[in-house]
Amino acid sequence: MMLFTHLIAAVALAGPLAGGPPATEVPNAIVAARPRAAQDSAEALYRAGRDAVSRGDYKRAVELFDRIDERFSGSDQVGNALYWRAYALYRVGGTKELRKARESLRTLRETGRDEFRTQSASLDTRICGELARRGDAQCARTVETQAESVSVAAAVGEVVRAATAVAADAARAASAATANALRDPEVQRALAEANAAARDATKAGVDEAMRAANDAIHDATAGLRDASREAARSSRSSRTRSSDCADDEDDVKVIALNALMQMDAERALPLLKKVMASREKCSEVLRKKAIFLIARKNTPEAADMLFDAAKNDPDADVRKEAVFWLSRVSSDKAFEFLRDAALKPGDVEMRKQAVFSLSQMGTPAARDALRQIAGASNVDAEVRADAIFWLGQRGTAEDVDFLRALYAKAADHDLKDKIMFAVSRHKGSSGWLLDIANDPKESTELRKQALFYAGQGGASAEQLAALYDKTTDRDMKKQLVFVYQQRGSGPTFEKLLDIARNEKDTDVRKDAIFWLSRSKDPRVAKLIEDLINKP
Repeated sequence: MMLFTHLIAAVALAGPLAGGPPATEVPNAIVAARPRAAQDSAEALYRAGRDAVSRGDYKRAVELFDRIDERFSGSDQVGNALYWRAYALYRVGGTKELRKARESLRTLRETGRDEFRTQSASLDTRICGELARRGDAQCARTVETQAESVSVAAAVGEVVRAATAVAADAARAASAATANALRDPEVQRALAEANAAARDATKAGVDEAMRAANDAIHDATAGLRDASREAARSSRSSRTRSSDCADDEDDVKVIALNALMQMDAERALPLLKKVMASREKCSEVLRKKAIFLIARKNTPEAADMLFDAAKNDPDADVRKEAVFWLSRVSSDKAFEFLRDAALKPGDVEMRKQAVFSLSQMGTPAARDALRQIAGASNVDAEVRADAIFWLGQRGTAEDVDFLRALYAKAADHDLKDKIMFAVSRHKGSSGWLLDIANDPKESTELRKQALFYAGQGGASAEQLAALYDKTTDRDMKKQLVFVYQQRGSGPTFEKLLDIARNEKDTDVRKDAIFWLSRSKDPRVAKLIEDLINKP
């Protein structure tokens, strides 16, 4: 065990190599190993699954790809299906689905088929990155390690290319010196100094890129509502439109109608009614664009047109567009329609759109409706999850109390996770989250997640540091180490140093050393030097 600890310390002392995540483009197709007849059922299922992916119907795609493995396990399409099943699960996006996606990719790797190696590795990195963002300590470490094995320039662009080259050379020199240090203790201190310089060179480049990335993330967060609106209005139009439907003519008509709305809205509305009544081929695209113009005219007549489209238009995208814009109609009729649309069985995407529109209304009645939807056990889990999310984003103290009470009644793991996340967005939630983390009746995964949310939220460093000595569960200890390293300094950093020196569990101690090695604090270099020199 002592040799093992020494090796860990030496690797940590070598410092991070220049690195970044691999390219994230999804391949357009994965070609089967050999041709097959058109009537092959596995091929038909595969094509149907790919069509579902193209439409954005990812749950349906998962079902179809699962059938290939179940019914045609000897087919060459099994490998294709495993990859696209993982991709579809990734796009569904739930924590449970992300873990299933990684299992699918693991099975794919075990087949040993080289044509999948690059694509599956890239997708697995993205999935693990998302799990790490949600508090998965193992994935966080995996991503960190993978990031060190590839060029930083690939991740952050030309702006850090030169810095990366310098850092990579310095890091390689440090790694070579580490090997010598294991044989000659007298050079270890010099190695620590050289490695610190290497880390500084790497960080100089990465910090510049990270500042730009953080700015982009800030802008993206600020534009969440606009992005949601844009997604609701336009993301699916290209999937439902026929290839022979020209867009130019529709654009001209929309521009003309918009101009008329500006000049004489009374004349424009009858023309828009005519557009909405059309059922000609390709007319659904123009109808969808007309919805936006109708919504801009905040009159009872325009509201009635939106209601009619939301209820009766034969095209699902047009109906969803109308539901989206009903959030701007200030009337009891609009509220009741959206509430009923969210609660009644039917198209899940339409119901989720209704939930979003309710969240934009901001009225007490709309918030009551969101609580009703979130608490309704007979409502689809995805719809309930959206209601919970928006209660957390725009919630009041009353909403937070409701969510805490809902957690106590919930049995579904994913639903509990979403409730914890929603509550964690509010100040004063850390005590409640730490109670969950300390509750042995909860599953280990939920306890770890609660600990992560508490660490991200308002839990004090002293509270978090004090938890370690009260914890006997290895998984919880490892999660605490992960949470501590995110704080960076103070009592949690002191605790990390203590764990690295004194923890009896080798796996936990190894994690502490790994995360400490990312710090420039001189105490870390001294700690690692002591570990290496320890008899």
